[in-house]
Amino acid sequence: MSPPAPLHLSVEEYLTFESGAPIRHEFVGGVAHAVSGATLRHNLVAGALFSALRSPALRSGCRPYLEGAKLRIDGVEGSTRVYYPDVMVACEPSSEERWENAPCLLVEVLSPSTTVVDRREKLGAYLQIGSLETYLLVDPHSYFIEAHERVGRSWVSCSYGPGDVIALACPDVALAVDELWADLPET
Repeated sequence: MSPPAPLHLSVEEYLTFESGAPIRHEFVGGVAHAVSGATLRHNLVAGALFSALRSPALRSGCRPYLEGAKLRIDGVEGSTRVYYPDVMVACEPSSEERWENAPCLLVEVLSPSTTVVDRREKLGAYLQIGSLETYLLVDPHSYFIEAHERVGRSWVSCSYGPGDVIALACPDVALAVDELWADLPET
C-alpha cells in the first residue's frame, strides 16, 4: 500500500492548521511539512547568534526573532512558502502579527536532517526576498559559517571560521565567530 497523497492546503488553511498544531510545520507547494526538533547544540548556537544580534537590532529599530517566528514568502515559483528560520531580523514596518515577510537577515543552523533543504530549497527562496541582505548557514559542530551577502544586484558567498569576524549591515554589527562558540561545550 502506498502512503497517502499529501493534503494540499491554501495559505489560510495552513495558518489555521498551524495555529493548533502541537509541532511546527513549514509550508511549501501547498503542503505542510513537519519540522523536526533541534538538538541541544543546535539550540545553543541559535541562541548565541540571537543574543549577539538582539541589542544591535533593537537599537536600529529592527525586530530580532528566534526559531518560533514565521517567515512568509509570496511569489516564489508562483506559490507561497512559510518557513521558521532559526534566527531572523526584520526592519521594515509590518502590519502582520503572524509572520514577517521582509527580513534583512536570515540564519539557519544546519543539522543532518535540514542541511540539503537549507542549502538548496531555502537558499533559492531566501535569495529572492528583496529586503534580504544576508543569509547565514551555520554549522554548529565545525565552527564554520557560510554567508550569502547581497552586493548591489548580485549575491556573494563567503566562508568564515575561527578567528574571523563577519561584518553585517543589518543589523550593523561585527560578529566574531569565536565568540559565538565561546560558552558552548565541546562537541
